[in-house]
Amino acid sequence: MLGTSSFVKWIGRSQGIWASDPTRPELVRVWDPNRILIVADHVAPAPTIAAADDMVRIRRFAKEFGIPNVYDIGRQGISHVVIGEQGFALPGSLIANADSHSCAAGAFNCASCGLGGPEMTYVLCTGETWFIVCKPSAKMGHLRGVENPR
Repeated sequence: MLGTSSFVKWIGRSQGIWASDPTRPELVRVWDPNRILIVADHVAPAPTIAAADDMVRIRRFAKEFGIPNVYDIGRQGISHVVIGEQGFALPGSLIANADSHSCAAGAFNCASCGLGGPEMTYVLCTGETWFIVCKPSAKMGHLRGVENPR
């Protein structure tokens, strides 16, 4: 396997873990506010007081760093779905997202993976992450004209 340093086109983030985590490092700046997407995901409208408090911190974070792509109440959805529905997942894009279903962006010919909080913080600051790429195999091939047996 090869590790490749990848420039990330879009960053999706749900549920405000990095915005509301009191142990996260204090951020001075973000890599590119226009290429960061914040999605309220499963917490809009907020089902608990804690979730409502997280949303306040998320909105404050977005305002502080000038992040325009905030999908909050009225525009909310599931982050890995919003990325496709709103046209952020374009062919050839690399997408970093905290949602474990982020690999679904492969349907749009994107490379995408779900990342944890520390890695997402690094991506927010640098616009880079690591993707593990398997070495091509001689057994790989293309299927053409094959009908689905079902």
